[in-house]
Amino acid sequence: MIPRLKSVPGVYDVAAEGGADQAVLISSDPQKLVQSQTSTSQLLYTLARGEFRSLEELKLTPVGKEVSLGDLAQVGLGLPPGSGISRLNGKDCITISVWKSPEANTVKVAHAVLQEVGRIKLGEGLNLSTIFDQSEFIEQSLSHLKRDVLIGSALAILVVFLFLLAFRASLIMAVSIPLSVLIGFLCLRATGITLNILTLSAMSIAVGRLIDDSIVVLEAIYRRLQGGQKFAGAALDGVREVGSAIASCTLATVVIFVPLFFIGGLVGQLFVPFGLTITFALLASLLIAVTLVPALSGFLHPRERKELLQGTPENWYQRAYLRALRWTLSHQALTVGLAVVVFLGSLALIPIVGTSFIPNMSEKMVEAKIALPPGSSVEETREVAKKVESLLDRDLEVERYRTIVGVSRSILGGIEALTGGGSNTATVIAYLDPRSDMNRKAAELQKACSEIKGAQIKVLSGEALAGEMTSSGLSIFVRGDDFESLAQATHKLLGELQQMEGVTNLEVRTASFAPKLELNPDLAKLASLGLSPEKLEQLRQQLFLLLHGGPVGKASFNGKTYTIYLEGLAAELKDPELARGILVGWPSPIPLGEIANIRLVERPNNIQRIDGKLASWISGNIIARDVGKTLSSIQQKINQLGIPGVEAKLAGVKEEMEISFGKMYISIGVAILLAYLVIALFLRSFLDPLIILISLPLSSIGAVLALLLAHRALDLSGLMGILMLVGIVLTNAIVLLSLVGQLKRSGWKTPEALLEGGRIRLRPILMTAFTTMIAMVPLALEREESILMGATLGVVVIGGLFSSTLLTLLVIPAVYSLADRLRRRS
Repeated sequence: MIPRLKSVPGVYDVAAEGGADQAVLISSDPQKLVQSQTSTSQLLYTLARGEFRSLEELKLTPVGKEVSLGDLAQVGLGLPPGSGISRLNGKDCITISVWKSPEANTVKVAHAVLQEVGRIKLGEGLNLSTIFDQSEFIEQSLSHLKRDVLIGSALAILVVFLFLLAFRASLIMAVSIPLSVLIGFLCLRATGITLNILTLSAMSIAVGRLIDDSIVVLEAIYRRLQGGQKFAGAALDGVREVGSAIASCTLATVVIFVPLFFIGGLVGQLFVPFGLTITFALLASLLIAVTLVPALSGFLHPRERKELLQGTPENWYQRAYLRALRWTLSHQALTVGLAVVVFLGSLALIPIVGTSFIPNMSEKMVEAKIALPPGSSVEETREVAKKVESLLDRDLEVERYRTIVGVSRSILGGIEALTGGGSNTATVIAYLDPRSDMNRKAAELQKACSEIKGAQIKVLSGEALAGEMTSSGLSIFVRGDDFESLAQATHKLLGELQQMEGVTNLEVRTASFAPKLELNPDLAKLASLGLSPEKLEQLRQQLFLLLHGGPVGKASFNGKTYTIYLEGLAAELKDPELARGILVGWPSPIPLGEIANIRLVERPNNIQRIDGKLASWISGNIIARDVGKTLSSIQQKINQLGIPGVEAKLAGVKEEMEISFGKMYISIGVAILLAYLVIALFLRSFLDPLIILISLPLSSIGAVLALLLAHRALDLSGLMGILMLVGIVLTNAIVLLSLVGQLKRSGWKTPEALLEGGRIRLRPILMTAFTTMIAMVPLALEREESILMGATLGVVVIGGLFSSTLLTLLVIPAVYSLADRLRRRS
């Protein structure tokens, strides 16, 4: 299977785990070797030259004077050194891991691999099961997004119908959504951007906004039709009236994504495809609004033409709004003052809302990492792993579980080996029911595993496995000049972190030391023996096998051929005097102490350094909602560490949060400036765009309150929502003030122009706002772990658009009137 899977396009590596053939393992006893005066060279020669037909015959094979192999060593069948065991649901198996190339599409590669597997004929009695398929999670997220797009579109069309109560008119406006989406996807294809979680998230967010331009255009056309104009004239004049306004609205929304192309890093990688998707869709909706919608408006039923948009404030919400607007214009200073107070009050809620980074997108899974004392065999480790498996086997929330004992031969196995993994380690991964609580299940399993003796077992949830760059990732590096102060600082900081609420899965990686036998051949003594170069090379090989082990021969019995492995003595040999007495060479053996310098020294099992200094690493997970506040508390504890020669630094999510949030703040500032320039260009005014920008602080009121009510922290996707609000919330003010300006140029006074403009624009403003908000509701209700850019962004946009719409209709006219009065005086 492996060669065929490696040939699949997009596959980077394929590795098999488990299924290793058994071997004959020889574990010699150094004490017995010395007591029997048996040379290790003689032992190796016997194993290499002999022909063995059974284990019993191997044990009885004479090695020295009246000494057999069974007297000097333990002999048995087992897995060869360096091999691992793979298990699925408590049974031994062979696991095949497939890794894709970085540039390859996960879903396409997974489908191609499964198709190739389906064409491979398995032998009798063999079953193939898919343990983990990353494409399933991606496809599930994509399915949720597609559903959200359809539901959002349907809700937007429903809102339009409820406002207009005209079926054909609703269909005409609704045509903007599928056509804009189609054109947007065609543009994505032309630019080489694939359909993925980010682009579908962007499209589901843009759905409500895609109908806005069509609503404004159709409203202007029908108002003229109601006034008696013929269709052609009404269509042309309607587009002329609002064309500049909707163009400025759309371009102001699009231009906010420009800064994202220049900031790079994680923010650029995440949001550039996101911004391009929305840009393509919005530009398509503008094109459709000024071309197709006017043409289709001619097919409206005559009765609908008469009843639709009568142009008089006869409905209840128009009457209520005009009463409120008259009061606002009579109390302009009070209205603006109240808006400022409410805005400042919302800013005071930001510390309560808290901050986070990126939503945790992970499978429902927990992982138990098992570590036995160094030198433990694979079989001993498997027995401990079986105890963990028995706990999972009884758990109804566990759908399946897999176990890897020893070092995996996959890419991750190589990394694990570098960090201390070996025959004494095992990993058990349990895949849970989608409705399960990962953190709760991890805590329950950790408590149950604490009763298993003889091993250290650490249980992590899927959030912990997702990595440092999610909101839950915690990473602290501690550096020191010496091991003692480093260990003291690390354990002190670890103890304080363990007392904190909202911090879990704490783990320490630090340099560890253990007594090891150091053996250095004495070249002068070796030269005095007068051995030939060939004999010296043989002696060197024998010393290597003695210490580290390796294959030394073959044995055939029970119809099979087994490799004979001699296990090394390096891990077991701790007594220098005993080591000096071991004999090497044959037929004239020499004590090892006469040709080598032997001593017991403290050597590190692993070394970690940062900038040349000894280092340790504390990792964990933050489950508190306010990640930013928790990180600040941790930073305070680091600042109070107070151990000379030691410094600690928060890395991981804190560093990335600071960088990404800083870039987003810059992007928001630049986006506001660009939006101002676009509006000033279209309105040909420097003051009116400033008045329109007042909508932005009004939107923050609802955004903060929505996050508070939804119990969500402000994360990176929430900041993206604020960036989007810069473009979205300006639409209402632009549509309103553009008409007010037209009325004033026609001779209307400012108060009357504001009232008439508010009366005419109320319905399209409410329709555009509600369609955008309603279309985002499915996205805002999604679980965070199922979609990357959705829930928090949707909550921010819905809340911000709600407050800005209500307040824009009242506060913007008051500010405009005050500014107009000051302008006339000057």
